[in-house]
Amino acid sequence: MEAAKYSASSKFATLSLSKSDRIRFLAFPEPICRQAEPVLRRAWPPGIKAEGLYAGSYEYQLKGRPWGMMGKSEAIGSRVLLRDILAFLYGRGWVLATAINLSEKIGSKDTLLFRDAAAGRGTDHPPALPAVDWLVVQFYHSKTIYLHGVGADGDAAEQQPMLKAFREMLASTGYLDKGGWSHDAYEFVLQGRPWRCHGEKSMKARELLLGIMGVLDGHGWEPYGTIRQRTDSDDWRHCDSWYLIRKTGKGCEGLIGDHTVGEGA
Repeated sequence: MEAAKYSASSKFATLSLSKSDRIRFLAFPEPICRQAEPVLRRAWPPGIKAEGLYAGSYEYQLKGRPWGMMGKSEAIGSRVLLRDILAFLYGRGWVLATAINLSEKIGSKDTLLFRDAAAGRGTDHPPALPAVDWLVVQFYHSKTIYLHGVGADGDAAEQQPMLKAFREMLASTGYLDKGGWSHDAYEFVLQGRPWRCHGEKSMKARELLLGIMGVLDGHGWEPYGTIRQRTDSDDWRHCDSWYLIRKTGKGCEGLIGDHTVGEGA
């Protein structure tokens, strides 16, 4: 891997999602950029098309269009991809500080600003951050919620307390149409079109958000960041995706399994 042209001494770094298929690491230590490759290959089955330096950053170009405007499987897969990148960086002591859109261009996506929790202690000994599980709440196509990271596909998983609480909350508010597994995520299809509503109905959608947060908080989940990660157009906008963590109580040194960061990686 060619050496990056920037200094890795800064306590801040950025991850940018560019075009429909690029990820750019800026001001991360060189080992972080290199170690990201197997994470990307594992989290994004189509694989990597190319990689190399780009304007002082290290860029991976992925096959397919994870940040593209269309495609249900790509939309769902991109949340798993970004979840695993966030978990990878967290496991090496880089914590998301904020997501921000720095471009006025149609189709621009968020830039993710990270802070080095080690604060100059180097990359060989990351700080003992709490081990966490990861959950993604994806608001999709005007009336759908996908939950990524709630357990294994199957009937038994549907009986887990959080999914039951979600179903009961949606039913009590009159939003529930149906629920089931789709693309390795749990899908709730809602009545109406809450993500495209107008007028007074827009406030009912905000009440739904309060209900969602109540269920998540009641099961130990706390917000980590909200990210706009797919391309928009003049006529179409995508909702933010919501990334959450739940502490497991262990020290943090690496990525374990699909979405847990903890000891022994």
